[in-house]
Amino acid sequence: MKNYFLTAIGASVLVISGVVASEAGVWSAIKGSTLPPKEPTAAYRVEVPGYDVRFYEFQMEGDPEVTCIIGFAESGPTGTFCSKKDIDE
Repeated sequence: MKNYFLTAIGASVLVISGVVASEAGVWSAIKGSTLPPKEPTAAYRVEVPGYDVRFYEFQMEGDPEVTCIIGFAESGPTGTFCSKKDIDE
């Protein structure tokens, strides 16, 4: 009986955790809904066999001398790289 009770509690915690985790995207969408969209400076696709890889470049609002590039595919990790513009340019 004690094992059954502990198993039921454990399963309940897992289910509740799963529900909370699945709602994280909804919460992020609600919190970010008031943010104005930012148009990228450049957007392009790179041909990689078997993948749809896209890159977006944009300048930081707080420091216009910094340009960031975000790259991602349909699946897999997302990469971000930021660099300060060269003063000699």
